[in-house]
Amino acid sequence: MPEESKDGVMTDLIRVSDANGVRTLRFDRADKKNAITRAMYSAMADGLEEANTRSDIRVVVIAGGEGCFSAGNDLMDFMEAPPQPSRLPPPSDEAGSHVASGGQRKVKRQTAPEAGEEK
Repeated sequence: MPEESKDGVMTDLIRVSDANGVRTLRFDRADKKNAITRAMYSAMADGLEEANTRSDIRVVVIAGGEGCFSAGNDLMDFMEAPPQPSRLPPPSDEAGSHVASGGQRKVKRQTAPEAGEEK
């Protein structure tokens, strides 16, 4: 359960603060280099959804803490209940082409023509 703090909502691993129209969601798991758990994703989603309903919040910043942004997903936590990719549609760009993880677009590999070949 989130606890109330003077800065806003606080969870065990995500701190939320609001100031001057800016909501900051800050990872607070320095012992694990801010590796993100399923509970942390849920807390971030809650913080983003609440910010979306408030007219006084104009910007959301997701920040790391204690010298590290994030090591990525906490793999042990995700192994306890792995995502079910068969239930999710593959990501695609506006043209419908599938994109790679991380939002990088697939690139067609082109080779240079051999000597004597036409382009």
